[in-house]
Amino acid sequence: MNALRDIFSRMNQKKISIALLGLPNVNFMTLIQKLISIDEAVQATLSQELAPKYYMQNNLSLVAWPLENKIPSLNPLWERSVLGADALFYLFDTNEKESLTMNRQLLEKLVDSSSNQPLLIIGLFPSLDLSFSLRELKTSLGFDILTHKNNPPEVITCSPSTGEGVFKISSWLKKTLLNEEGTVSNYIQIRVAILLNSKGKVLSEVVLSSSVNISLLTGFQELQRKAKIFTKKMSRHPSGEEVLELSEYKFVLVKSGSMILALLINLQDSILRAFMIAYDILKALHSENNQPVDLEDLIKRLYPLDAPSS
Repeated sequence: MNALRDIFSRMNQKKISIALLGLPNVNFMTLIQKLISIDEAVQATLSQELAPKYYMQNNLSLVAWPLENKIPSLNPLWERSVLGADALFYLFDTNEKESLTMNRQLLEKLVDSSSNQPLLIIGLFPSLDLSFSLRELKTSLGFDILTHKNNPPEVITCSPSTGEGVFKISSWLKKTLLNEEGTVSNYIQIRVAILLNSKGKVLSEVVLSSSVNISLLTGFQELQRKAKIFTKKMSRHPSGEEVLELSEYKFVLVKSGSMILALLINLQDSILRAFMIAYDILKALHSENNQPVDLEDLIKRLYPLDAPSS
């Protein structure tokens, strides 16, 4: 599931344009592949070196524009593609500490030159440990200066390799473009939960739905399969996130440490709340030091309003 699919369906055919900016060392493609279905997108690239690349899918257009050491404000495409975009993403590699000064300078120039557009600063971290804490990133980028602007940006961290943080981007766009807030507080319905260890062994499975039909059983079986695939994919990573769709359900998969939790929820349920619940459950399980797991009891104790009565 690409992270922006839900945005498409809720804009009522209104066209959305997003500009992704950053130094040439940033791997734009890894994030773009998480945001849209790249195989279904129309792509266009100009011939010159470090030229912007355009991606169009449904009513969304993305432009990825590598920057050198300055904002190309005299380029006629800049005003149309970047200053005319609905939102700006500034990407930087958290591993490239020597580039922080240049990123800071470019961000200040970008904020000064943009037309008060919403700006999301995205620190891309590799598949393993994050190089900086969020607080350190904000300090290094001079975030205190940027927040005094008319439309202060936000900063998040994201790992396209493991999926962590990708759906924070979708949440930010919903808040910014659709004026939707507070989605984490909306209760969800956890219909199925599966707990696995890092070797792929199932530790516990529970069906929490009060009514079991063919659709739910099919979803349960597919969740089992996807959880195994996710476990193998994340075998080298200490943590990871993924969201998938099947018919009327969403699968939310989270790895934290030595355990993986897979949840089956309704299609309209909040992904962010499901992530929050999954991390809280895994944290509670880690604190119990390998004691026998009663997954159903734990979910109902921690989140009784998100677990349907069976």
